[in-house]
Amino acid sequence: MTARRPDGRIVYVCGSTGSGKSEYVRRQLAGARRVLVWDIDDEYGHLPGFVRVADPADLVARLRRLTGPGRLAFVADDLRRFDWFSRVAFAWGQLAPCVAVAEEIADVTHPGKAPPGWGVLVRRGRKYGIVTYAVTQRPAEADKTALGNAAVIHVGWLADAADRATVARKLGVPVARLDALAPLDWLERDAAGRVTAGRLTFRTAAPAPGPKAPRRRPPPGSRASDPDRRAAAAASKPAPKPAPAAPAWTLDDL
Repeated sequence: MTARRPDGRIVYVCGSTGSGKSEYVRRQLAGARRVLVWDIDDEYGHLPGFVRVADPADLVARLRRLTGPGRLAFVADDLRRFDWFSRVAFAWGQLAPCVAVAEEIADVTHPGKAPPGWGVLVRRGRKYGIVTYAVTQRPAEADKTALGNAAVIHVGWLADAADRATVARKLGVPVARLDALAPLDWLERDAAGRVTAGRLTFRTAAPAPGPKAPRRRPPPGSRASDPDRRAAAAASKPAPKPAPAAPAWTLDDL
């Protein structure tokens, strides 16, 4: 039987230094089980659950063994490794759905045609359940394939007028809305085309929780206690789409 997996998506995240884009991405990764990061600025390796990897051969060896959950941050010694990294992320995502994060894509792509490996990841990764985060400070200078195919566009304060104009066109909003953003303010367009606004906030430490109340059993015949009702509800959920059969390459090729 062909394995079934959920659709992936592209999330395009942009903002100047101090806009809060890195914090936004980290919060989005909180529940992700399989994550691979192009971590050119060495910002993820110290985060809980992440393993910092700097050697390409070590990265491939770890990914071959990692069939279940895992979080790896690849700190490259050369920007030219980005296309190779994109191929590795795509190959790993073919084994099981994953999240691929590419930080500072304006350093490794340009507004013209996407690098081959990156192009495959952003155009075909969704079919394999890969969620790709394309992160940049300079959207006007970065690859447009990711921006054009993004299901979600999250934009914070942008210092450069050309960057604001580029993103405003994709959001479908007047550039004045981006001109008005302050650091930590954001706009976001979701997959349905709705544009919302907000501000990134940081929580203070929560007080220690008190003792939990004892769990009450639902009375016989209630919805929560009826296994037939629960089974029927589970069976009614639509099955995810099957993954395509022809991979572009595998980890053994890399």
